Amino acid sequence: MGTITPYEGSEPYIFISYSHKDDNVVLPVIEELFTRGYRVWYDDGVIPAANWDDVIAKHIKACSIIFAFVSVNYINSENCLNELEYARKNKKRPLLIYLEETDLPDGMEMNFSRYQALYKYKLTEEQFWDKISRTENIDKCKPIPKLNIRAKQQSDESLTETDVKYPWPPKNPSTKKKIKINLPEDDQKTKEIPQKKVIKLDPSTIGKNKDKKIIKFNAQDLNQRRVPSGVSVYISNAPQDNDIRNKLTNALKSRGIYVHPQNVMNYYLDPRTTRNNLIDESAKRGCVICIVSENTENDSNVITDITEAQSKNAMLFSILVDEVPFKFQVLLTVIDTTEYQLAPPMSDSQIDNIVKDIEKELLKRYPA
Repeated sequence: MGTITPYEGSEPYIFISYSHKDDNVVLPVIEELFTRGYRVWYDDGVIPAANWDDVIAKHIKACSIIFAFVSVNYINSENCLNELEYARKNKKRPLLIYLEETDLPDGMEMNFSRYQALYKYKLTEEQFWDKISRTENIDKCKPIPKLNIRAKQQSDESLTETDVKYPWPPKNPSTKKKIKINLPEDDQKTKEIPQKKVIKLDPSTIGKNKDKKIIKFNAQDLNQRRVPSGVSVYISNAPQDNDIRNKLTNALKSRGIYVHPQNVMNYYLDPRTTRNNLIDESAKRGCVICIVSENTENDSNVITDITEAQSKNAMLFSILVDEVPFKFQVLLTVIDTTEYQLAPPMSDSQIDNIVKDIEKELLKRYPA
């Protein structure tokens, strides 16, 4: 743990409140949080005694999330209880993570009952980290790729990969016709991005071109064919869009198409590496589907999945739900993806039409 430096900066971060007597349990959790990319501040034991109160108070005030690791040692520590009390006065709502079964005095039990609690000692590692990943606002405590969009003023120059910075630069950027997008009221400047065709979910247009002429496939009737075994699909989405994911998964599986499970855990690899491996498998023989909605605004996993899929030249499909965040509008214009607009109410027929179209594309690339 000596190599892990507590976060110092103005970005959202997690404050760790714990008793040093529980180092053997808490420090591995802190280390795993760092491994998963979260910004974390904790008392690493090097704070000068004279400044201890000021330093702790400063970091409690500035943090976005507080994880309090409750144990017998914790409730018997005056410093730990002071941290919770100061958090309450500053209108912070800690997540209480119980390390062991702990009998609380009546008054303390009443105070603790106002906070959310997680009983780590009752959970498996997989269950524990699944619940941690769903903590409200935790994604804000993880850096996401920044967009650097340059306004095009009095120029016909198209947006290129140098205008948008990602972990993996997108290949073959689009140079299509530009459209204008109005930014929020606090920034009335207009930026220009390339226009990209969006497939509308009109059942009558599936399998047809804009002139309503039937597209003939050089294969037998697609309705009687199935995607061959070995083809896999990776679906990327924010947790709030799991209902859409589940409908897609069921529709794909009904057609014999394998979909990677949502929460695949590998105790030998960190979660990001595990996701990249699954994307790589689907890129070699299959496709990647990304669900993009307002829920993906602060979800670093989805934007990283998209750029990872693009870097591996995967067959990529993007399902756009309602209002798409501006940075995703820009990203989708400079990568090679087929887009589908999913408008509410989201019916099973809409999902089925999307899956039918994806199945056709898979059949053309991976004939039986």
